[in-house]
Amino acid sequence: MSQINKFTLDNGLTVLLKEVHAAPVISLWAWYRVGSRNEQDGGTGLAHWIEHLLSARLKYQEKNSLNFIAQLGGVGNASTFFDYTNYYATLPAGSIDVAINMEAERMQLREFDLELAETERQVIINERRWKENEPDHRLHESLLAASFQIHPYRRPVIGYMCDLENMPLSVLQEFHSLNYQPNNAFIVAVGAFTTNNLLKQIEQHLSPIRPGTPPLQPYAVEPAQQGERRLVLNGEGKTSYLQIAFHIPEAGHVDFPAIAVLNAILSGAGPTHATSRLYRSLVDAELAVDVSCSTVPTIDPFLLTLGVTMRTGHSPHEAEAVIDEQLQRIAADQVDRAELQKAIKQARAQFAYSSESVTRQALWYGWSEIFADYTWFDGYLERLAAVTLDDIQRVAGTYLGRRNRTVGYYLPNNGQNS
Repeated sequence: MSQINKFTLDNGLTVLLKEVHAAPVISLWAWYRVGSRNEQDGGTGLAHWIEHLLSARLKYQEKNSLNFIAQLGGVGNASTFFDYTNYYATLPAGSIDVAINMEAERMQLREFDLELAETERQVIINERRWKENEPDHRLHESLLAASFQIHPYRRPVIGYMCDLENMPLSVLQEFHSLNYQPNNAFIVAVGAFTTNNLLKQIEQHLSPIRPGTPPLQPYAVEPAQQGERRLVLNGEGKTSYLQIAFHIPEAGHVDFPAIAVLNAILSGAGPTHATSRLYRSLVDAELAVDVSCSTVPTIDPFLLTLGVTMRTGHSPHEAEAVIDEQLQRIAADQVDRAELQKAIKQARAQFAYSSESVTRQALWYGWSEIFADYTWFDGYLERLAAVTLDDIQRVAGTYLGRRNRTVGYYLPNNGQNS
């Protein structure tokens, strides 16, 4: 990989630039170190609400920003997660000044249009209402709330309905003023540019923006779970669901690559998952119609989550028994070298595919800078390749035990799959 250069402007804004001249395009991302992790009880959903206000509704030369990007032959979007908010545009190299100007406009904004804020409040309330009608989403949200008793990862990124409906706009404005400033943000650009020239463009438009007082970062530490937690939801529908969440370390932890390979052993990686242990023992055995296992890179310790969509006539209890058997086998050293190498190959291939384009490279450099630092991205494939059988047995025994997990069932009101 070519070299990435890191700079810090006088106002505290960090800039990461990597030249890739394979095609005449540039992907530019603005990352803010604020997400639902930075919110408080009674003020959930603020980061996501602000993302709505600063993305599709942003005006550039009196045009909708995302529409204007599309007219230039580019693509753009925005997202909010536990640890961050980001905005990006991937454009023909000759039009990158548009993205820089947009980010300057975003970063300088100090007051919201009240009518627009109320309009977006209703958009998000409708989005929240739609999610509440999805049984697997309801179960996952309840699983987070049960898994974390102290840490803010227990709260949904979209926010709770009571907060979305009742928060005064003054709370929204205060949260924005505190967190959306250059010294709490950074720019990532990957593509066909000359580093010195692009840096000058960024400095010209973004360095005049005044910094603020650095916001206090969350310091809550989730205590070790002392025993298995269980929950059951009942609701509409005909399908039952099982979700199991295990506490695992943060993305920068030495065990994270081994957990990612263990994930591949359990459920595969990408389209190859049909040969994985859980797919064969649940889907091929016609107990379930789908199975998944996921880990997400985060600043603080998070979860490995198993999800199963049950086949009609079968219960979450049956799937839980199958999963327990597979976990016991792995912890008892019943993974051979061939299975390990297959899982490593799958995990490495999936990560490589997810970072091929300049857009995806910029995403991963930015995300890495959020939860660790940008060098995490460049070294991750090597760390996956170095995982051993002993590592798999150790992390399975350390993190996938009963006392470290929360189990959730969703059961239809009609009693099917109970």
